[in-house]
Amino acid sequence: MNRRAFVLYALWIAGPVRAQRANPGKPGPDRPTSYRENEVGPKVRGIIAEQLEIEEDRVQDSASFEKDLGANELVLDELATADDVEFAIEIGDAEPEKLLKVIDAIDCVKRHLRTAKRLD
Repeated sequence: MNRRAFVLYALWIAGPVRAQRANPGKPGPDRPTSYRENEVGPKVRGIIAEQLEIEEDRVQDSASFEKDLGANELVLDELATADDVEFAIEIGDAEPEKLLKVIDAIDCVKRHLRTAKRLD
């Protein structure tokens, strides 16, 4: 699959998920309005393990998505969408390409939560 086809496919998949949220960027009644700094890492690692269908103990901060966890670009986009939904944040379409390691994903979520003033 070439890059253009991949992006179109990823947008096609992510579109309905993002559209399901009535008010993107704001937590729903079942989500916390803020997170503690130490809560974000375990939650992101749990989402990664669930999306990749692997044991959570394999998801270490230093793990490479591609080399260590076997994730491709499509999976990274799905992870970004899952983080969008779980944390009620907007991760830009270009950001998943920059996520090389698990710690990058954790830092990305924390950065968006800080911007939204929802990280304690």
